[in-house]
Amino acid sequence: MAVGRGSDVLEASQVRVHAAAGGVVRAGFLIAADIVCTCAHVVSRALRAPDDAERVPDRPVDLDFPLLPGRPRARATVVSWRHGGADVALLRLDAPAEGARPATLVDGTGVWGHTFRVQGYPVGADHGKWASGTLRAGQGLGWTQMEAHEPGPVVAEGFSGAPVWDDDQDGVVGMTVAADRGDRTAYLLPSADLVDERTVPPRCPFRGLAPFTEDDAEFFHGRDDDTARVRAAVRGRPVTPVAGPSGCGKSSLVRAGALPGLRDDGMSVSELRPVPGVRASAVIARALIGLLEPRLGEVDRLVKAEELAGLLETGDDVPDEVRARILARGASAGHVLFVDQPEEYAGAEPEAAQALLRLLAALAGGHAGAVLRFVATARPDSLDALLTTGTSGLVSDAVQFLAPLADEDLERAVTAPVDAVPGLWFEPGLPQRIVADAGAEPGRMPLVQFALTELWHRRSRSMLTHAAYDELGGVAGALVTYADHTLAGLTETRQECARRLFVQLARPADGGTFSRRPVRTCDLAPELLALAGAGPL
Repeated sequence: MAVGRGSDVLEASQVRVHAAAGGVVRAGFLIAADIVCTCAHVVSRALRAPDDAERVPDRPVDLDFPLLPGRPRARATVVSWRHGGADVALLRLDAPAEGARPATLVDGTGVWGHTFRVQGYPVGADHGKWASGTLRAGQGLGWTQMEAHEPGPVVAEGFSGAPVWDDDQDGVVGMTVAADRGDRTAYLLPSADLVDERTVPPRCPFRGLAPFTEDDAEFFHGRDDDTARVRAAVRGRPVTPVAGPSGCGKSSLVRAGALPGLRDDGMSVSELRPVPGVRASAVIARALIGLLEPRLGEVDRLVKAEELAGLLETGDDVPDEVRARILARGASAGHVLFVDQPEEYAGAEPEAAQALLRLLAALAGGHAGAVLRFVATARPDSLDALLTTGTSGLVSDAVQFLAPLADEDLERAVTAPVDAVPGLWFEPGLPQRIVADAGAEPGRMPLVQFALTELWHRRSRSMLTHAAYDELGGVAGALVTYADHTLAGLTETRQECARRLFVQLARPADGGTFSRRPVRTCDLAPELLALAGAGPL
């Protein structure tokens, strides 16, 4: 479950903590799908334990979600207690509450003058009372001061554990922990101090140089319209090529965008990546045999894959029979096979790549109400090498072109993954700086993702900072710095092996550039295999 923005999320995250004997004690809020944050002293009061108890309570806490329809009840167990000496308790729900959503935690520094709102449960207001005011600055205890507006309710006893919503940042800036008696001044604990990484393990929302996968769908942003377009095309066409320049995010769009949506449409998914040296029928058979024969061991699977490859080469009726078998094993609406980057295959073996496309076209179709579809990614300049007279008509009207991200979409691709991680945020102005530094090159996405990944590893108290970005050398320098440092750390012998390995993994492309060339591990010398991490060192 991803965190969200907007005051509706504040309402969907709100929790009331109940005493074991009944009655509302104080507040809390959801910071992850199953984690509630509140004050440790609130839990102590609910369980009738001493407020200064250092021992973690072992009894469950009763709570509900008062602003959700039906006010669903829940029970939760303490999983983090006063970490870092702060008055914070994190509780894990026994089961997620329907409709509940974790709130976005935003930066609690530099908030002077921001307006806030907060709901608490003072005596006589078990259904809640809202207060609003202005945030000030931090003070000696590490708390941030806040002043309630006049006239209006004050933040007083009964507000402990309540999330403080910063209207300027559109998120939770901290948790109410104390209030001055007879005054309009209260205090919050900044959001950076709320998340215990042992309880809510940090997950990097960026992928470095790797493409996004289905497991990363919650972090994939900026391509909503393209994702919907490709998803609709795959449902309606036998073969859908997704074409765009290298580095524009084709594989990520299909894997993290279109494929999860197609699964939601009732289709199953498998994937293949053609490797030079393997004939077309074997490429397809190896990808499909796991679906057709899921219980086979590795050796038997290879044998069966070879048998299937032979069948695919024998006659015109075989594809129909294989399609029926695939759809009988697939999901209710059908099956999608994703062919990733066939241009590498076409560059090494153009005739085999053309045969691959012919076989895919022959296999595509319907049976008993389900459909078999294929989606492939490729650079536009590689499409000519894939086409033949028999397949050009099928492909020409089906190509879905993918342009580089516009700056506003790139900024969303940068910021939205951070919004999805509890207690992680950018120093103000850094996302805009990253977008500006990325320039207008079509292949900028891998460089941006790599820089963001390195920034995450260098985060400071949950913040991605300008200082760390400068240290990396920005978007352009991050990868160069990392590569130079890694290569310099090798011995002279291994540096020479690295150069030999790089030569084998690249081939010349148009415009004086290079493109990737996949190599089978069995074709690498032992010392290169060891350097690549695929063999013993």
